[in-house]
Amino acid sequence: MTNAISIRPSKELRTNYSQISALSRKNPVAITVNGKEDTVVLCHEDYVNQILENLAKLDEITYVLTKDAMNAEESVLADRLSAAKDSVSPYLNKGGVVGARANFIAAEVAVQQKNYKDALGYYEAAASKAGKSYLGSILTYNTASCYEMTGDLAKACELFKKAASDEDFLLRAHAQFNVGRICEALGKASDA
Repeated sequence: MTNAISIRPSKELRTNYSQISALSRKNPVAITVNGKEDTVVLCHEDYVNQILENLAKLDEITYVLTKDAMNAEESVLADRLSAAKDSVSPYLNKGGVVGARANFIAAEVAVQQKNYKDALGYYEAAASKAGKSYLGSILTYNTASCYEMTGDLAKACELFKKAASDEDFLLRAHAQFNVGRICEALGKASDA
């Protein structure tokens, strides 16, 4: 790092955010607490490039998994699912869109392997990392489907309702239908 600035924690850190932000656009920034390096903020360009590289790797995993899947034998598909699960694991604990996409892929693999309990964990991790992104409603919908597959119809209905409440969700009508179907199965047709 070529430039060094000294900022006292808390109040000064908040007031000097623009200075830190400007500096990190060109240089990595190390934030120290009590003389020990606590956080390293990559320069903005490196940070963006790192995200794009990780997303490209996840895209490659998805491509290998799905390439000619319609014509592949069951044993080939099983091997691909296993390989995808292994390949995506280094990205599962990452934050933001990379972690969300990695957990989404792992969840889809688990669903294909009919391991719905594992899929639930991955979908829920993806949802916590995705926040209010475009993935939110589809993750809610898929999580609801997994709850239904594990027999927890009440939780499935709750999550299908949540997905159906998103007016921009492309599968909104499907979510609404599932709410009605599950409420009827629970003997609560009036709740649909």
